[in-house]
Amino acid sequence: IVAQSGATAANIRFAMHSREIAVSYVIATGNEAVIAAEDLVGWLIEDKDNAAVAVYVEQVKNPQKFLTVARRARELGKPIVMLHPGSSERGKQAAQSHTGALAGDHALMQTAVRNEAVALVETTDELFDVTAILARYPSPPPGEAGIVTNSGAIRGLCFDFCERVGLPIATLSDEVHAELATQVPPYVHVDNPFDIGTTGFSNPGIFGTSTTSMLKDPGVGIVFLSHAGGSPPMQIKKSDAIIPVAATATKPVILNIVGDDYPLDPTFMKAVRDSGIPFFRSPERAMRAMAVVMNYAAALAATKDRAPEGERIAKLPPSGLVVEYEGKRILTDLGIHIPKGALAKSADEAATIAADVGYPVVMKAQAAELAHKSDVGGVIVNITDEPALRAAHEKMYASIARHKPGLKLDGVLIEGMARQGLEMVVGAKRDPQ
Repeated sequence: IVAQSGATAANIRFAMHSREIAVSYVIATGNEAVIAAEDLVGWLIEDKDNAAVAVYVEQVKNPQKFLTVARRARELGKPIVMLHPGSSERGKQAAQSHTGALAGDHALMQTAVRNEAVALVETTDELFDVTAILARYPSPPPGEAGIVTNSGAIRGLCFDFCERVGLPIATLSDEVHAELATQVPPYVHVDNPFDIGTTGFSNPGIFGTSTTSMLKDPGVGIVFLSHAGGSPPMQIKKSDAIIPVAATATKPVILNIVGDDYPLDPTFMKAVRDSGIPFFRSPERAMRAMAVVMNYAAALAATKDRAPEGERIAKLPPSGLVVEYEGKRILTDLGIHIPKGALAKSADEAATIAADVGYPVVMKAQAAELAHKSDVGGVIVNITDEPALRAAHEKMYASIARHKPGLKLDGVLIEGMARQGLEMVVGAKRDPQ
């Protein structure tokens, strides 16, 4: 546990101990005048005894080092779970008065750390819960939720709540659907969430067999068991059926017994705690944590598909608007594909370029002072042959002379006409931190 708040560091420790999760180190970094969180996280992940690291920071002092540490943690299979306040203006002010943190762009921070598969949480409950899940299941596979319950009400509520928190429910494969159907009477509707109804009273083994079936589904990445507890003997039958399945599962299995703080059987609770299965009393709290774990699993899988590339550097002008043909050169230097084309300084050059590119083409006026070309007739699309190209060239220069007297063009950019597709605008900025 690494936190810039001493009280928060202690509270994370209390939360882990309440779940019988061992804690190796608790480090409060304060205002980080000398040593920062990223230094300590980098050290902790190299310790073979640490399965995961919980982090509370109000400012990442050295973002590039933190991202490097996150990549190393990923290589080692050790999740970093992070809570970082400061999404609101007053939250930023509170961070500055608390630890002197000068909070940067919160959305940029979220994007950067999620891109490196850091499990970013929004509340202390999520920090406790996600850390507990990932400490037990540090490499969750991508996939959607499989849910088993013995309550029709919980089944209905799951649909609404999962949609609200962004936790997709898996569509079961035909094989798993058929397997689940053999475990319940014919009148029981088989779906996901799977409501076993009262079958558990006559066949307590279904609490385990239904979990096993859900885990088999290739579309399921995490299994949620949300049950009413029942009598003490019934609670123990549930744990006897579920725990052996969870013990060998490579996908996370989350257990919830509904009923808030209503006391559960001590034998049942000891078996659950000793097993290490993530355990909750609130189904909604469990599903919030599951949504974070699912996003973490997806980010983890995405990083494995990345082809390693050397750093690309493009020469950028110091400031101001960049004329389009020069901007296209910068994009090309960065390895970004652009339409085929070139700058033409005359109608004859334009015709030569268009013949090389292949019709139809687009003609665009080029000048750094001309930020909005289409407003002054500076864009003509779908030019189909050379006569049309020469007519467009004459028309464009006349229109710009009329709208922008005295403006000297660098020339016109001739490019291949793009096919129909998704139109996007991409913005970027460099944060001071």
